[in-house]
Amino acid sequence: LLLLLLLSLLLEGAVFVNMSDEEEDVGGFGGAEEDEEEEEAGGFGGADEEEEDDDDDFGNTVDEEDEEEAAGGFGEAVEEDEEIDEGFDVSQIPSDDDDENDPEALAAAPEEEIQKEDFETFASTHFGEGVAHKYEHPGIKGILDRPVTQIAGPIDQASAVILWKQLLTFMGDLPEKGNQTTALVKIRKLCTEGIEKDTLRKELYCQLMKQLTENPSKLSHARGWILLCMYLGSFPPPQEIVPGLKNFIENGPQAFAAFGTGKLYRVLSNGARITPPLMVEMQAVKSRKYIQLPIFVAGNIPETIPIDSLLTSSELLEATCSKIGLLSPKGFGFRIRAGDEETSLGDGSHLVLDIISNIEKVHGESSWKLDLTKEIFAPWHPENNDKLADNLCIDKLFSAFTAGLVGQAMTDPEVAEMVATRIYIEFGLLDEQEMIDKLHTFLPSSRIKVHKKGGTGKTRQAWVTQIEKVHAKLDFVRKSLPVDIVKEQTIASARKKWPYFFSYVLAVKQIAGPPFPGNIAVNQLALNENGVFMISTHKKAIVMNRRLDELDTMEVDSAGNLCISTIGDDLTRSSAQKFDFAITSKVPPSFFIETFEKLKNFQVAE
Repeated sequence: LLLLLLLSLLLEGAVFVNMSDEEEDVGGFGGAEEDEEEEEAGGFGGADEEEEDDDDDFGNTVDEEDEEEAAGGFGEAVEEDEEIDEGFDVSQIPSDDDDENDPEALAAAPEEEIQKEDFETFASTHFGEGVAHKYEHPGIKGILDRPVTQIAGPIDQASAVILWKQLLTFMGDLPEKGNQTTALVKIRKLCTEGIEKDTLRKELYCQLMKQLTENPSKLSHARGWILLCMYLGSFPPPQEIVPGLKNFIENGPQAFAAFGTGKLYRVLSNGARITPPLMVEMQAVKSRKYIQLPIFVAGNIPETIPIDSLLTSSELLEATCSKIGLLSPKGFGFRIRAGDEETSLGDGSHLVLDIISNIEKVHGESSWKLDLTKEIFAPWHPENNDKLADNLCIDKLFSAFTAGLVGQAMTDPEVAEMVATRIYIEFGLLDEQEMIDKLHTFLPSSRIKVHKKGGTGKTRQAWVTQIEKVHAKLDFVRKSLPVDIVKEQTIASARKKWPYFFSYVLAVKQIAGPPFPGNIAVNQLALNENGVFMISTHKKAIVMNRRLDELDTMEVDSAGNLCISTIGDDLTRSSAQKFDFAITSKVPPSFFIETFEKLKNFQVAE
């Protein structure tokens, strides 16, 4: 009796208490208004907050405060003692019958339903001999000195023992030795093992299920369910344990049953991440909500798209086009900008959060902006007379012109015609004062003379006078052509004048091959039906371009570099060349290569 009493006191001192019915319903995270004790029981309160916020965050994509709010509040710092769920605008979990914006619904359940399996029976099959199927506290049972599962190989066996100790530390069952690390650091370390070593994935899932089975500690239980969902957003379980894992999730806390099952199907469908999870993913899991990804349409229209950890670039494109009403995503895509780099995401199976994580490693947090834009007019894309698509193309063109990204070599009359065309499309006609007031939104700042004495460019009044004269002489103005026709004509003219403008782009750095003219450094490649353009964004210039029929191969070498080979020509006495580029944005270039091959094949077929 004395021994039982001592054990009881020990359990109470370690905060090993059973969850209330309300806490059980929400997975051990407290009610809607958590007090300090409930927050601590959720596993992520107190002093760790500031360090966690500094450690990893989801990028801020805009600079202006009003744009931050419109984009979902990203970029607002989390205060030291602030709730971990606050400071991030995440969407409510959709109901079972609402799949419209549900990332989990993107991956349907397998045609044959995963069969259920009792966990104790499961453990008897998959656990090592003498390993109990349920929770064991190291202060009572001692620290397990062998893997939970039957692992072959001494290196993996030793790794399993280390992972077991890391798991116990994260769940609060084992005191942390040495420097204290944040919850997110612990999560990232465990998830990285599962991402990089598929031989340890079964062990990681089984260790966690063991410690969650009959776990009397609210703190340990809550942290364990968070970690399980983080695993499901990082790496898939081996197929052999899927039935047991699914049954385990469905019999867990009610609030996590649908959420966790959806994540299981998603990871089985989309596979493992490349990078460990971000802070925003942990916050989304704790609140059992989806992340709101801020994007911009045509560079200036903010939208938010609910995503999960495993959303691919093609899924993001489909979801966004559906939300804004585009008839087809063909030719559209996302570009991510950070610093002076801009790169396309493509429409493949690359995971969006992996791309963002890699961007933040190079450029830091709060450094990127994600734009939906028209990228390419591929010959195989059908004409669908989509007015919204034309509007987005026009918005992209006019925004780039005003920013000075195109048209630097245009003469003043050509500039006046561009502005007059924009006025006709957007306003029809403006009086002199309206034009003076809006001129700075039409022209690059370098074109406008600020002071009467000195400086470059023309005065506002001089520009207005010239624009009015050009406007009156334009053929479509005199004929009062419909605006939709003028838009189509303007887009077609821009494609001829700036053949690289609508294209896929990659941020690169040359690492091998002949030097470019003037020894100018190329840091961007552009690809479309006109060929490949090698660009210096610093100089705002095309350094070299090659037509499709001048290109031989485009491939990725063993180091992940993009290699482009040209064809020699006896008539022009040009020799074959090979250029090797490192992908500085870390976006996999497979979509770039696939598009090149399709364009080449289409050209040959013609």
